[in-house]
Amino acid sequence: MLSAIFIFVGLAVVFGLLLGYAAVRFKVEGNPVAKHIDDILPQTPVWPMRLPRLQTLC
Repeated sequence: MLSAIFIFVGLAVVFGLLLGYAAVRFKVEGNPVAKHIDDILPQTPVWPMRLPRLQTLC
């Protein structure tokens, strides 16, 4: 029973180190997919701000 706990803790440490290394090694500045979608979509409001309940927010 105790050996199983040590095995799982060891695996967790190994995978944690691998994920930490991958996060540093393959770091991406910004999100290229989000930038591409933002470039495609129009930069206008979806609805006019004429609704009475939204006029207090403007």
